[in-house]
Amino acid sequence: MMRATVLALALALAVPAWGGGFSALLDSVVEAYGGPRAAARLESFRAEAEITARMRGMRGRMVREFLAPDRLRVEITYPRSTEVRVLNGDRGWRGDAGRLQRVEGLPLLAMRYQLLRSAVPWVFTAHRRLLEDRGTRRRNGVDYRLVGLPWSMGLDLVYWIDPVTRRVDLVEGTLRARGGAAPFATEYSDFRRVDGVLVPFHEENYASGRHTGTTRLVSVRFGTQGLGPFDPTRDAGGHRYY
Repeated sequence: MMRATVLALALALAVPAWGGGFSALLDSVVEAYGGPRAAARLESFRAEAEITARMRGMRGRMVREFLAPDRLRVEITYPRSTEVRVLNGDRGWRGDAGRLQRVEGLPLLAMRYQLLRSAVPWVFTAHRRLLEDRGTRRRNGVDYRLVGLPWSMGLDLVYWIDPVTRRVDLVEGTLRARGGAAPFATEYSDFRRVDGVLVPFHEENYASGRHTGTTRLVSVRFGTQGLGPFDPTRDAGGHRYY
């Protein structure tokens, strides 16, 4: 009897005291990032960063623009080329400046994954009804709580929540489209406060188990940027893209 009691106590001490239920867990994550006001500020932002593209073997500068609920623009400037990705609702484009083409399947899902991983407190507020409890899993000696976002038949995300900080240290995404499937992952670190919002300034990105690159934020600015960057059907001169 004594042995069973000791074992039960040991197990209890080994498991994080999540307490309060799933709703309280989601609230605690939003609070860790600055609360509802932080979630609201993340409805529109522009982030600039330095990146290292491991597969390209190059370094570049990135601008990421986000406008809730479904617009994202990423522009990466390398020494000899520029890569642009635009997501506007259920449509997406990729290419270089001035020559964007519509994409579907995995490339489109990859942009949706990036949008849904880029503003955690906003996601946990705006899409709260879709979130589901995925239990706990041990990683690097820490028992993380997992929150799932089954976005669609083609996209499922899992947010790994640290039991102490209540920050999301890792986001995993499973992308499925006709002709294939691909796992994506992003590790976050170097969290800093910017105008009351907790922002991860360091990202390590993975695709299909391979390390694809590192992103180090230089600056973050909140506020509406307008619709121009997210409408690739016309450029500043009125010319149509593909």
